[in-house]
Amino acid sequence: MTTLSKELFEGLKCKEFKVAFDDEQVSICEIIEVKDINSQTLEQGQSQPFSLLFQTHDLNIHEQGTYSVKNEELEEFALFLVPVFGDQEVIQLSLIHI
Repeated sequence: MTTLSKELFEGLKCKEFKVAFDDEQVSICEIIEVKDINSQTLEQGQSQPFSLLFQTHDLNIHEQGTYSVKNEELEEFALFLVPVFGDQEVIQLSLIHI
């Protein structure tokens, strides 16, 4: 199993991800932002928290939840995604990895 890290996702910015919001609907998303989350209380061996911002042109709005995500360079994995923005052109979803 691949360890999810900021460095991993930085290398996958602007690449295609397939997010399965349910058994019948898969949306194509891309990562548009990868950011550190500053933490003063990291314990030894703990990785630096980070956030991701995904964007899709699929205008169906989905509730926050855990969804199956797939990328051609990674095995399938689950992420908890939260919709944070939407207009007539895009929907943006956020992930915070602690």
